[in-house]
Amino acid sequence: MIFNHMAIFAAIVNEGSFTQAAKVTGVPKSTVSLKLKELESELGVRLIHRTTRQLTLTDHGQQFYQQCQQLVNLGENATRSMQGLQKEPAGKLKLSSPFGMSDSFLPETLRRYQQRYPKVDIQLISTNQRVDILQQGIDIAFRFGLLEDSSMIARTIKRCQRWVLASPAYIEREPALLSPTQLRDHRCIVSQYSPQWEFADGKRKIAIQPHPHIQVTDIVMAKSLALKGIGICMLPDISAKREVEAGTLIPLLPNYPLEQRDLNLVYPSRNLQSAAVKCFIETIFEVYEEHQW
Repeated sequence: MIFNHMAIFAAIVNEGSFTQAAKVTGVPKSTVSLKLKELESELGVRLIHRTTRQLTLTDHGQQFYQQCQQLVNLGENATRSMQGLQKEPAGKLKLSSPFGMSDSFLPETLRRYQQRYPKVDIQLISTNQRVDILQQGIDIAFRFGLLEDSSMIARTIKRCQRWVLASPAYIEREPALLSPTQLRDHRCIVSQYSPQWEFADGKRKIAIQPHPHIQVTDIVMAKSLALKGIGICMLPDISAKREVEAGTLIPLLPNYPLEQRDLNLVYPSRNLQSAAVKCFIETIFEVYEEHQW
């Protein structure tokens, strides 16, 4: 409250009258006079000598005015700075994404965003653990699946199809895979975070926990191992699109599709977003629409 009083006191001095101070601060003249009296009472000194014709600063008032004006200037500079952030993205942007996004449209999004908005510094945290967005100060998080916190905003980028994949060399070398139950007889590369693979057989679900010949925490590593013919892996389409199109990884079990999962952008609020956040979200959807991952 005292900072408001100090700003009003500075306005009185700058304008030279209570009437003009009321106009520039947007409060009634009686309120301006009251705030000055409250401030003097709080400080225990008189700041201004008032007569019917003029206002004169006391020695204490002159000293205090300099400090008040510095405070007002700092406040105005801070306000202009925040307003500037709304016009041109600047400052820091903190992101969180699961492992595997390095093989998706995220690198191209980051490249294009940094090219357009060089004043923004980006921190990207890659983890499959559910981070506390508010506690860790995350601006935007990429997440697969349902939103657990109803206080967050979720915007779906795409519904991801997951594929069971193997290299041509593996397919030629190993027995044919005709049903999900036969995965138990194959060498599988399994993510620690997706130990169970759920397939659809018409309206029936088939849940399989393949034996992890190799267990990983990073699906990019799973893909690299599968490309070398070591075994079968499961990947979302955004991480294996290029390899499937090139024929270096082949989708298996086409008659038993895996459960689909939404890839969402999660962030605290639509209201009062910084320009950095707004422009990053726009860039994500622009890149996705262009490349149709």
